[in-house]
Amino acid sequence: MPYYSETCLNREVSEAIALLMRTGFGELNRLKFNRVQRRILIGHLLDFYRWHLPAISGLQTQAVLEEVFG
Repeated sequence: MPYYSETCLNREVSEAIALLMRTGFGELNRLKFNRVQRRILIGHLLDFYRWHLPAISGLQTQAVLEEVFG
C-alpha cells in the first residue's frame, strides 16, 4: 500500500478507508491490515484531521497510534 501523496490517495488506500467506513464497530476486529497498511492508513486519516482541524497539527498523535496499533 504505497504512500504516493499527502493530498491524493491511491486506489488501494481509498478502498481500505471505504472498507473501514462500511465496517461496524463490533466487526472491526475482522479487518486484517498488516503493520505497513495500518501505518499508512493512520497517516492518511491524521492528515485529513490536520487539514480540517489545524489546532491538532502539533500533537504527537501518529507516533502514539503507531505504538498502540503497531
